[in-house]
Amino acid sequence: MKEDTKYMYSDAVEYYDIAAYDMWKEKKMLYHKIFSLFQKENGPVLDIGAGTGLFSMELAKYTEDLDIIALEPSKEMRIAFMAKLMQQGTLSSRITVVPESVMEYELPDTLSGVVCMGVIGHLNQGQREKLWRRLEKSLKKGTPVIIETLDKSLLKAEEGTRISAKAVGKYRYETYIKDKKNAGGDLWKWNLQYKVLEDDKLVREVISPMEWEYHTIEELQKEISTYSFRCGKLSDTILIARKKQEEN
Repeated sequence: MKEDTKYMYSDAVEYYDIAAYDMWKEKKMLYHKIFSLFQKENGPVLDIGAGTGLFSMELAKYTEDLDIIALEPSKEMRIAFMAKLMQQGTLSSRITVVPESVMEYELPDTLSGVVCMGVIGHLNQGQREKLWRRLEKSLKKGTPVIIETLDKSLLKAEEGTRISAKAVGKYRYETYIKDKKNAGGDLWKWNLQYKVLEDDKLVREVISPMEWEYHTIEELQKEISTYSFRCGKLSDTILIARKKQEEN
């Protein structure tokens, strides 16, 4: 994992859930279908790079007794996550927030599933291969691994494109692609611009850098399939990999 990933979102945490609001609503039905894949008897679900906890908490709400291990190395993200989690009553007893990246974390003996939503581009090829080997070794046959990659429309979007807008109280929160560039090979770098406006008056502005090693969903399928996983697409940006039967 890139060394500065845990600090990458520090300036943007205030805007993170607001910017993701419409996207989350659009994908919520698909996420609920994903939740039904996890079986409690196989252990907890591992949420890699859980961010502010949107996916973990929705999973806990949708399932009655499934435990979740939420890995999040960013202190700022964990603060937002824990602040929300403590308002969720009994859900807080089923979600354990761990201040580690997946490269640091020691995998448990059994898991009901693994989710990696909006994270895979923060891992380079060597780190991804290490992750696939660890999951290949640890997971039981049929255990689902859900991986979400970046929507390729973000690569095609012009500089200055507004990618989200949401009114909260008297303010309007807008997110723009301020600039972007290819940093060599599959690595892309953006500066995201978060604006807070009252009517048309700029109240506050934050520029937040982001890096992402972009691979198409087909490229990720091919990469993961070289290990003991069978892969399929759930959408244009989400794939499912299942551990195959071990060969004798």
